[in-house]
Amino acid sequence: MKMKAKTKISNLLKDKNLVKEIFPYSVSDYQTINPLNNSLSQKFSTLSSMETSKLIQKSQLSYVEWKVTSLETRFSKFKNLAACLEKNTDKIAEMMALEMGKPVTQGIGEVKKCIGHINYYIQNTEEFTKNKAINFEGFNNEIHFKPVGPILSINPWNFPFWVPFKSIIPSMMVGMFMSFIYLQEIL
Repeated sequence: MKMKAKTKISNLLKDKNLVKEIFPYSVSDYQTINPLNNSLSQKFSTLSSMETSKLIQKSQLSYVEWKVTSLETRFSKFKNLAACLEKNTDKIAEMMALEMGKPVTQGIGEVKKCIGHINYYIQNTEEFTKNKAINFEGFNNEIHFKPVGPILSINPWNFPFWVPFKSIIPSMMVGMFMSFIYLQEIL
């Protein structure tokens, strides 16, 4: 019995006519396509090399400032973020539905999961960042938790809040600074 060869997505994407049919808008820009009618909702230009370099420099400067920000100030800012998410949960879920076809109930669940994540780290970060004494091979040692620099996080777009929040919140709570971008395409 002869097996039918599977077609790889990468091979399909080499067919420029097929790609143009599936993605009728420029793939050099970021865009949101309404999944209900395949119409262009919004378009965003890709950053130039110069703009990217400036953002990386700004990220380093922001890290230097953020790492010395008190826990109380960080907690206050993240409480405000949680309140903003709570207030706008329905709007955010509707935006996810419009831009990516995510059912509104799933969008609401995703936002609420993020709010819970923020509250968890507000309640536990102080304990997580305490110095810890350990005894190793007869020597008394201590582990110190210190921010080490800015982080760049590149993620898929299919969970627009949860995926970034699960890494951004704990990193920023402990004094790290994180820049975040979505993958333009998932192949």
